[in-house]
Amino acid sequence: MASSFTKQALRQQYKAQRQQLSLPQQHQHLQHMIAQLDALQWPPIQLGMSYRADESRHEVPVHYLQEALRAWLPQVQWCYPVTQVPERRMEAMLVPDDDDELTEWVTSPFGIQEPANGQVVAPDKLQLVLVPLLCFDEKGYRVGYGKGFYDRFLKRCHPQVISMGFSWFEPVAAISDIDANDVPLKYCITPHRLYAF
Repeated sequence: MASSFTKQALRQQYKAQRQQLSLPQQHQHLQHMIAQLDALQWPPIQLGMSYRADESRHEVPVHYLQEALRAWLPQVQWCYPVTQVPERRMEAMLVPDDDDELTEWVTSPFGIQEPANGQVVAPDKLQLVLVPLLCFDEKGYRVGYGKGFYDRFLKRCHPQVISMGFSWFEPVAAISDIDANDVPLKYCITPHRLYAF
């Protein structure tokens, strides 16, 4: 358990903890997380947004979870984030069938893979947003990488959007420096439990 629950302290701690996870541990955790998806009753979803996980950061490989989601949401089409750094803004770009042969991927200033081409989708049209995180708390607030892109984006989404995170670790009790700019998740999945907020 962290001795300090500030975002900065948690960010440092969970970056370090994530690096300690071996590949077999990650694979085992991932299988449990996929099983947790089965606990949800999924409404019909046409449009979702995901992201490309960074294996060097030991992020949860969300593409495996997307594949599992196709069993419940066979009609879903996926968008990916494109950051506009000077404006501190993020947009959702629909890519054709998530096909790398049809989509050019580029590296953002933050080292994240983003589509270079595709159709921009208004945030309020999305029904599901998969959100990256380092850790989260028992109220659904998350610690990301500190730039605020996702919180600003989620405020532009429909109030009923399903925002979901995936964490290797269980939640902390409460992040101590949450403010009005932070947007809680609706769900978070760990290897041991599905959390609803």
